[in-house]
Amino acid sequence: MLLGGVGSHSEALARRGLGAEFTTKWEGQLALVERLNREQEALKARLAEKTVELNTAQDDLDDMTGEVKKTVKIEFPKETWKEFGISDAR
Repeated sequence: MLLGGVGSHSEALARRGLGAEFTTKWEGQLALVERLNREQEALKARLAEKTVELNTAQDDLDDMTGEVKKTVKIEFPKETWKEFGISDAR
């Protein structure tokens, strides 16, 4: 709306330094900000997608690690667990 108002009253505003050159530069800056905002929103969406992907992969890794620890604890005596980096109790 502000841009439209400036365009409608360009003669009066030109006397205060808001002439056609300023308006053109202002329109260009507005277009730049809108484009950068769209790009930022797209990047936020990609980030959300990667976060879901990462969380799923981490959950799978945690499950696999738990299975390995469980198997080591069943298969080997407690004294041997340290070789596997396991220090928790049975």
